[in-house]
Amino acid sequence: MLKKLFLSTSILLGIILFFWLFFTFFIKEKPNEGILPSIEELPTEPEIDTITSSFQEVIDVPLLSSALSKDQLSLLGYHAETATLYSLNRETFEKTILLDTNLSLPIVSLWSENPEISILKTQPQQGSQYFLINATEKTILPLQGEIAYLVWDSLFEKIIYIRRKNPEEITFYLAKADGSESKEILTIFQKGRIDMASVPQSPLIAYWPQSSNTKLSPLYQINISTGTNKEIFSGKYGANYLYSPDGEKILLSWAPEKNGSKLSLGVINKYGGQYSDLGFPTLTSKCTWNKTSDILYCAVPTEIPQTTIMPDDYLSGKITTTDVFWKITVTTGEKERLVELSDITQSFDATNLLLSSDQRTLYFTDKKSQKLYEIKL
Repeated sequence: MLKKLFLSTSILLGIILFFWLFFTFFIKEKPNEGILPSIEELPTEPEIDTITSSFQEVIDVPLLSSALSKDQLSLLGYHAETATLYSLNRETFEKTILLDTNLSLPIVSLWSENPEISILKTQPQQGSQYFLINATEKTILPLQGEIAYLVWDSLFEKIIYIRRKNPEEITFYLAKADGSESKEILTIFQKGRIDMASVPQSPLIAYWPQSSNTKLSPLYQINISTGTNKEIFSGKYGANYLYSPDGEKILLSWAPEKNGSKLSLGVINKYGGQYSDLGFPTLTSKCTWNKTSDILYCAVPTEIPQTTIMPDDYLSGKITTTDVFWKITVTTGEKERLVELSDITQSFDATNLLLSSDQRTLYFTDKKSQKLYEIKL
């Protein structure tokens, strides 16, 4: 009798224990399950066509290009339509008008080492196309004569400009910034247009045929003092060049296939040798060097249509690009994204890249809107 009672009690306790375990682990609601999160817990969905915290529009007017003041506290830039010269405080973004030039239809601004002195190229007006502008003295001086193109020398004291004597010849001149005391340097045989750049830390001027996908763009250097002309790099198709601040390296972009959409980026030394491929499909106009000449900051186009011919279609304005942003250490080949893809919610076609001397801020102009933006590094 006692055995039957003990057995019945054990069975009953077992059944109770089974249901207790089942209820505890399978039926009972777990913490926070089935409960809607509060508004604070919901992830924020980024709004399309707005700027994320990675990008900041720094001025509300379109700018042609910009330059950092000598003290690095402000930015200077010409209004892309009215040619009004603005100064912009880098911290507060407060803008002031330095000079109303009364010019119009600006094309390019050529900044001197002190950006309050610059040369502005415009559509022809007032009998000229180039104007020497001194924002400190509030003066605007038209440069006379048929100047086809000009650049500052490496010391930013004089200008080197070119004229065409006939369709097959280009003559180089050296003059003071106001165009006076002009001196002929050299005449070359060249049918097409050329691009020019001063070679930093030297008495040299570099030039090359304007970039075109189906044409080689060899790189030449002219000694301003002696007038000697030397080819230093035999060139690549569609090439364009950008010298490092110390003059020791030359960045080049080029087209690896004729009539194609591909681009390539590489570096050579100042003698035109030791080519090194950087593995980025972009243009030199979308890159800038740091002041120690060992790091590049570049905007890299994405999804260029295969029917596009580069760089021709981009340079002619036939297409725009959507860019991502990279930092490249030239000496080691190390590459680093400046902005994660998830943080880019607006399409930028970046040009005129400008790096602050402390390497903490990168500025660029969006070619589509001509607005100036910054990226904090």
